[in-house]
Amino acid sequence: MKKLLTVVQASELLGINRFTLYKLIYARKIPYIRKEGLGLRLDPDQLETWTRQGEVEANGYAKN
Repeated sequence: MKKLLTVVQASELLGINRFTLYKLIYARKIPYIRKEGLGLRLDPDQLETWTRQGEVEANGYAKN
């Protein structure tokens, strides 16, 4: 089983404030896992996919 990240760890990985990450989570704009007894966790592979969805090539068109 791969290691899931806490909100603090994920915010550091993404380079954003943890409160910004909480806003994204509660707006359901970023993938997360809610486990009873563990709280919120984020999968690093899903975070990488999520960040790549917003990539824009030099010509201005999205890569998707």
